[in-house]
Amino acid sequence: AKLVAESLQREEAWKTAGTAATNLMSLGDISARLRNAGFVRELRPFQLRNVQRLLGLPAGATFSVPGAGKTAEALAWYAAKCTCEIPAVVVAPKNAFASWEDEILKCFGGAMHPPVRLTGGSDAIGTLLQRQYTISLISYQQFARTPRPLSDELAKSPHFMFLDESHRMKAGVDGAAGGAILAVSHLPLGKLVLSGTPMPNGRRDLIPQLQFLYPEVRVSEESVATEIRRVSVRTRKSELGLRPPTVLAIPVPMSPSQRMLYDTLTSELVLKLRVPDPNARRRVRRCAGSVMRLLEAASNPTLLANSEVSELSCFAAAAAETSHKLALTSSIARRLAKQGKKVVIWSSFVGTVRYLYEALQDVGATYIDGSVETSEDETLEDSREARIRHFLCDPACSVLVANPAACSEGISLHTICHHAIYVDRTYNAAHFLQSEDRIHRLGLPPDQRTFILLLQSPDSIDASVQRRLQAKVQEMSAVLEDPDLRVEPILFDDETSGLTAADLDDLKAVLLP
Repeated sequence: AKLVAESLQREEAWKTAGTAATNLMSLGDISARLRNAGFVRELRPFQLRNVQRLLGLPAGATFSVPGAGKTAEALAWYAAKCTCEIPAVVVAPKNAFASWEDEILKCFGGAMHPPVRLTGGSDAIGTLLQRQYTISLISYQQFARTPRPLSDELAKSPHFMFLDESHRMKAGVDGAAGGAILAVSHLPLGKLVLSGTPMPNGRRDLIPQLQFLYPEVRVSEESVATEIRRVSVRTRKSELGLRPPTVLAIPVPMSPSQRMLYDTLTSELVLKLRVPDPNARRRVRRCAGSVMRLLEAASNPTLLANSEVSELSCFAAAAAETSHKLALTSSIARRLAKQGKKVVIWSSFVGTVRYLYEALQDVGATYIDGSVETSEDETLEDSREARIRHFLCDPACSVLVANPAACSEGISLHTICHHAIYVDRTYNAAHFLQSEDRIHRLGLPPDQRTFILLLQSPDSIDASVQRRLQAKVQEMSAVLEDPDLRVEPILFDDETSGLTAADLDDLKAVLLP
């Protein structure tokens, strides 16, 4: 009966969401509540605006641009809602745990105990939950594997629940994490989702996020954009007072042997694309491997050494030489290091990350990919946190080579690094936007220049990737009503993957004109 009553209240709140702001809490009242909760951080005007708007809702979304302080907004909303007297659980990527811990310390000082990380399996999580921490952190993967302890706790007592990088559950009930989260969506007393890139592939990505916030509401792909605006806030990049980044697309031609290998692999994909298949998901699965091999061949053919591609007669010559992209990347990194500047190099392929790390040891390179674990122990030398600290604090470490899937969320490099090089990119718009904002975010001086270099092989899949990223970001811009969102580089004359059926259609147009 209690859950039904709460559901009816949320349904009523939904009906008035987005209408005239007659029930907004005054900024004075918000400040008083924050003080009573021990919240000590001073919020920016746009953060206060967002918190004020969200406080009028039982559940809402902050879709502010990456680097705009969404975590601080969420903690302020939580503190003003319940003065931190009701426990909260945060579902977040594991690599964002340290960021939450840092923000909680900055926002509450010593007024709140550090959050607990819910790890170690069902029994361990159950034991930790009995200690009644104010804020608990659990990863999407952990919650998907062992949902029972947290689900039981949510059912037993009131909780608030946050989904950080909420686009991670965009698959909804078809995904392990999305299914586990939606199964408990009716239980939390208050809910908030946070993402700077809430729809990396299209409007459909928003449906599970809105279903989590308001399970009583039914929406479609056609209506979700309008409906989500009623319960969401967004800070645009232009509100942060930052100088726009300089994004340069640098054409890097393939060598003759690399081009021969690339054309051979193109023929393989063309055969698959010619086969009609009305099932879009099955078509993507069938072609995904060939698409990734094209991306590898266009940037670093040696990545194909342990695949069936290595049996091709044209492979040996291409693999025997250093690709022009890798050579240029190393040259630019060394030039920046000589000038006393730091650079982050992005590649979607672990093999390329490791190659550049080894090749750039003379400028103190370090790296982060999926194999580098996070750790609560700050003294652990080989953890993700330790490597980031090493890059930020050691003048001898000029290069961080990173994988966007492992490192595009939960870190800030903008205080010391203002250059990024993309050796390759995939069709995953979230990975690109999130990684770009590691060095272009709130806190930069207004006059600081930021440089993004995109290495692109002419007449290759790189052109399709660029077009599709632009299309996805343009759609996100329209839905979020944010004209600042764009990924259009300046052409410079000296550019698991996010692949969709529409991406394949675009690539087909490239390969089959």
